[in-house]
Amino acid sequence: MACPNLYHSEFEHSPQTPVPALTETSAPTPTETPAPTPTETPTPTPTQTPAPTPTAVPVLASTPYPPPREPLGPENAARVAQLARWGKGWVAEVTFSPDGRLLAVASSIGVYLYAAADLSEVRFLPTDSPVRSVAFSPDGRALASGSDDETIRLWDAASGALLRTLAGHTDWVLSVAFSPDGRALASGSWDGTVRLWGVR
Repeated sequence: MACPNLYHSEFEHSPQTPVPALTETSAPTPTETPAPTPTETPTPTPTQTPAPTPTAVPVLASTPYPPPREPLGPENAARVAQLARWGKGWVAEVTFSPDGRLLAVASSIGVYLYAAADLSEVRFLPTDSPVRSVAFSPDGRALASGSDDETIRLWDAASGALLRTLAGHTDWVLSVAFSPDGRALASGSWDGTVRLWGVR
């Protein structure tokens, strides 16, 4: 007796499962991504930097300037002299006259006198040495100045004439002051002394 083919019999009697028909899937249509619209960057408007305001330069005071007459040389070197002087120098001290009309300024090149009302220059008292201090006499007629050349100068405040040069200190004269009655003048110096001056 032949053995039954179980596998054959099983497949023969089992119902066939229908195979679904293949359907063609259409490929997705590519969608175009819109290109970004370029945005125009605004050009910055140039701002004009304002020009700096020019600083007013003060007019420098000077002595009159006579034109030179001949070129400098060995033959005239002995006759060479200062023709002009510019600048006001540094300021060491200022003081008003007793009546308030004048302002005296001690500078590195001399003493300046200004009208207190409008600060116009009245006169300049030149010195060969820096001036450290100035003082008016109580009546306002005299002006004293102390200098680096170890001297005190007495000036006529009205005319600017040099009345007297007082010597005795051995270093810079840093301070001068009149007594309230105008009979004495005190001076202080870097030499460590205070000296009194008066009429004998």
